[in-house]
Amino acid sequence: MEPASLHSPGASASIFTSFVAYGAEHRERESIAAFLAECDAEGLESRVVITDNYERYTQGELERLREEWCEGPLHAAWFSMDMSETDETLPESGSSFPNSRVVFFPTLSNLGYARAHNLAYRLGGGSGYSAFLAATPDVRIETPGGIRTLLARLEAEPDAGVVGPCIVDGNNRRQGPFRFQGAAQRYGPLLAAPLVRLATGSYFIDDTIRSPRRGPVYRLMGCFLLFRPQAFEAAGGFDPQTFLYAEESIIAERLHSVGFRCHYEDSVTVRHEKGTTIGSHFDSAESLRLRFESDMIYYTAYAKSSRIGTAIARAGMWMFLRVWLPLHGVLHSSRPAARTHGKRRGT
Repeated sequence: MEPASLHSPGASASIFTSFVAYGAEHRERESIAAFLAECDAEGLESRVVITDNYERYTQGELERLREEWCEGPLHAAWFSMDMSETDETLPESGSSFPNSRVVFFPTLSNLGYARAHNLAYRLGGGSGYSAFLAATPDVRIETPGGIRTLLARLEAEPDAGVVGPCIVDGNNRRQGPFRFQGAAQRYGPLLAAPLVRLATGSYFIDDTIRSPRRGPVYRLMGCFLLFRPQAFEAAGGFDPQTFLYAEESIIAERLHSVGFRCHYEDSVTVRHEKGTTIGSHFDSAESLRLRFESDMIYYTAYAKSSRIGTAIARAGMWMFLRVWLPLHGVLHSSRPAARTHGKRRGT
């Protein structure tokens, strides 16, 4: 299938989508079904691959999962294969990969966000579509015709390697797009974390662009990234060294290195239920460690952070995990319970 021109008379645009699922919960299946319905409403040819780690499931749970995905409303094909440790040894296209609109791909281990998307793209034949969408299943498009609008923006801007919409969370707070932030600027504030949180309400200095407009930005929110397939391939896909986090920062640098940019489309809104994919599987300390490990790959291999900047970042992270976080736990556990006057107080 050759990529179609979105503005050609009678052109049939197509979109290949990779969803990385963490638990494949009922709400996530509903979101994916809603996405497919949106593709149908917009007249788009679509294919979806859902990747999930099943090593934590019992045999009974795995059979239930298969029934829910394959015999449920999505009618997904079930495909699995032995996984190697590196993307390089994977086949470019699986000859036995199901030729179905929806494919559920259980893996023998947790590949992480980057490797799972790379794998889905390669085995599912993502290069043969007009666009490649890398997303998490806890998103929902709220703008009618939003996918077509993003596809049109991708074609209208020759240097656009990826386009992202306006992402909002459940409280209508915008997530991204983002400006560049150095290693010391990001993790240095953790050296004085309590004071920073008191002053700003967060341990980190916000890198969100305050009043973003349609056009090029440094990086986008990683839960909904619509790529030009040629750009995704030229950039080498996502960096498989990362497990979670920093994927959008690294892919931004990779795209920049081959002449493409990230573009923001403010007329399309996508809702992201932040924390349902990651927060339910990792505690805050582990989540922060994973973020820091991925950020260090980004800062050292791509953003070319100085040694001083990297040292400040490492010191900030050490201070937070070894001093401030344990101290917070001690103070919180020793705090007297609040009187609730007969009602249970929410946390």
